[in-house]
Amino acid sequence: MQFRIELVVIADDGTEQRQESVTLTRSENEVRLETVGLTLAESKQVLHQLQQAVVERQVEAYLDQQRPCPHCGKKRRLKQSDPALFRTLFGLIRVSNPRWRQCSCHCRPCHTSRPSQQPQTTNSDTAEPHTTTTFRPLAALLPERTSPELLYLETKWASLASYGLTTELLHEVLPIDRKHSAITVRNHTLRAARRKEKMLGDEQAICMEGSPAELSRLPIPDGPLSVGLDGGIVRARRGTNSTNGDRSGNLFEVIAGKSILSFRRDDPEDAAVPASDKCFALVQSFDKKPKRRLFELLQAQGMKANQQVTFFSDGGDTVRRLPAFLHPGAEHILDWFHPAMKINVLQQCARGLEKQWSAHVAHMARDPEEESLERRLESVKHYLWHGNTSKALEQLRWLAADLDC
Repeated sequence: MQFRIELVVIADDGTEQRQESVTLTRSENEVRLETVGLTLAESKQVLHQLQQAVVERQVEAYLDQQRPCPHCGKKRRLKQSDPALFRTLFGLIRVSNPRWRQCSCHCRPCHTSRPSQQPQTTNSDTAEPHTTTTFRPLAALLPERTSPELLYLETKWASLASYGLTTELLHEVLPIDRKHSAITVRNHTLRAARRKEKMLGDEQAICMEGSPAELSRLPIPDGPLSVGLDGGIVRARRGTNSTNGDRSGNLFEVIAGKSILSFRRDDPEDAAVPASDKCFALVQSFDKKPKRRLFELLQAQGMKANQQVTFFSDGGDTVRRLPAFLHPGAEHILDWFHPAMKINVLQQCARGLEKQWSAHVAHMARDPEEESLERRLESVKHYLWHGNTSKALEQLRWLAADLDC
């Protein structure tokens, strides 16, 4: 049996044009699991030919609309006709890219005439002269020769995997050009990143303002936003980041985090997953707009001025400065993992101090009711876990005073 796929193009006036796209052949006597449905190669062929036909018809329709001069209605003369390559999600497409001559009615310098002569009342009287005698109309339709859908997949996959793995995956599932390499994906990703950089606003010390009376009049916001922040020191791959060439110049701090929106007001109550979660990372010493970048990320999740926002961090100076004055009602919480890890290290040191004390001053009498250093540090952890920071700080001050004595 044969399966024939045809493309039917219906114009605005109702005329139809039929074009045979792909013919698939299957044997009725030999039906196997491998021959049921479309194979990966056949699906690539179908998508590529369908994309070729659709793009060609769209470009032809656009060129037909642009061919007449908008001022006098005459068709522009053709000077050169060359094909152009257009990278799409479903293959490399060759489209017509003609070069037309500018219409002579519009090339006159604004119809300048003597004062005694009355210029004709046409649309070209107010038009300005052309700077070139020829132009390519396809440059206005396709300013970039890569489709946005392909750029979207490249950018999204390249943010999750390496450029090489992204390229292999694209070649595996899509009929893209075989010359589409990891360098191409890298260049497209960096170009998209630069475009996003230009869309960022100016860096501001305070991003959201408003009096309590204004905040009370705002509508009920979505669920709370929880933002986790953490920093890490990374060694540079090559070169130094300082002018004096010291070894510390090879190090820079990367701040990464994740923002989670618990729920939206219009979501069903039995939703099992968060409404939105986004990850981000930046190098604060190089990034000129770190606060603005974090603010735009939270804005993309629908952050409002009267919404509950909680920042979790390890208490580092650079990490704490990033969300400062970012939201009027934000709450900054020290992440439990980091102080607990520090206390565990102190407890290990206390065990060593207890052994040294027993070995060197065993002849001295010791109060049996006196708590050990390890036990007193455990009480500090207990106070912190229950939010009693004053008692925890008081216990730490007593410990420091006893150790000094």
